[in-house]
Amino acid sequence: MARAAHLTYPAPVLAGTRPARANHTISRATALGACLFLLSAIGSVLVRAAGRAQLACAGWAERRREREEDRKLWELALSDSRVMADLVALSQQTSGETARIFLR
Repeated sequence: MARAAHLTYPAPVLAGTRPARANHTISRATALGACLFLLSAIGSVLVRAAGRAQLACAGWAERRREREEDRKLWELALSDSRVMADLVALSQQTSGETARIFLR
């Protein structure tokens, strides 16, 4: 003989909690996604700006090095007439080439 027990328990009211939990989870994920998107956008701007700053600093350092080399060469030319003669000849040759370019 089989016995059957029919017990009645009041069903808990879950109708409103499950969608609310889902909405909370979705809004949480959306907020997290928005924060990550914002951080990645800020990060890409900062990386791009850092790259530009690095290029600017490299160019500045190169120009400074060239100015220092020119200063040393001029100091040497002031003390050695042969170097000064070479610089004058180079200057005349360069100006002659420039004149030829513009006269064509």
